[in-house]
Amino acid sequence: MAKRGVVREEQEALIASTDEIVPSSFDTDIEKDGAMARKSFSSHGGASGLEALFASKGVRTIMTAVAVLVIVVQAFHINGLEEDSSSKAAPDATNACMTAICCGCLGLIFAYQKVRSVMAKPEGNMRMKEIAVAIQEGAYAFLNQEYKWLFVFGIFAALFISLGMGQVTTGFCFVVGAVISGTAGWVGMSIAVRGNVRTAAAAINGLDPALRVSFDTGTVMGMVVVSSGAVGLSVVYLIITKYMEAGEALSSLAGFGFGASTIALFSRVGGGIYTKAADVGADLVGKVEAGIPEDDPRNPAVIADC
Repeated sequence: MAKRGVVREEQEALIASTDEIVPSSFDTDIEKDGAMARKSFSSHGGASGLEALFASKGVRTIMTAVAVLVIVVQAFHINGLEEDSSSKAAPDATNACMTAICCGCLGLIFAYQKVRSVMAKPEGNMRMKEIAVAIQEGAYAFLNQEYKWLFVFGIFAALFISLGMGQVTTGFCFVVGAVISGTAGWVGMSIAVRGNVRTAAAAINGLDPALRVSFDTGTVMGMVVVSSGAVGLSVVYLIITKYMEAGEALSSLAGFGFGASTIALFSRVGGGIYTKAADVGADLVGKVEAGIPEDDPRNPAVIADC
């Protein structure tokens, strides 16, 4: 009985220690922000000017017609290239690759500007910063362990493709794709674990500032993935076409996609298992040891759900 009393006192002390993070007015503030947001949307007719523009039936019809026209033109262009392929050599894709490289570089510059914009936002109070540092340490510990095993797998896969199948250029493309995919994942995780605390700090001022910070944070990952993929694929194609025909080079580019998708798949599956284990552990600790409900905001470990 005495032991249970000590455990209960420890649970009450743990719950009381979270008052600094989650004040008693937490639910009231959330309801207040929600009411203000609903009032703001109502006063603007339920949508902003841009949203109202895209909600117009005429605008949607025009956009659909333009999209269909572009698809039809591309289809005719591709058919023309296929008809000429039997009598002519493969068209020179240097200009297309250079265009893709320029667009990819512009995308990376845009992503860098978004990083600067997110990092310029306040991080909140000292307690929020401490929790953010702990989240960053956990994220990097996971990435370090995962990338160690992915490095070993990548080496064996590249050797198997290059030596076992006799496709050296395909193995080279596999390595480049894997490196670019892994780098994009690292950049995305780095900005995500820094953007979450800034999103929480922005939420103090309302839902709209928090959404803007979180949207900018997610934009970085999307732009880095697409832009780095376009640059890497184009550069690799320009390199390998100096040593082989364009048709063979296109076949070798399958290794680039294989390497990039392999790293992305392992990261997604491994990250899902990691976060699910943390989620279940947090729920059990919260309900069994601390005596608080599942996904209670007073349990910092529920960050695993995010």
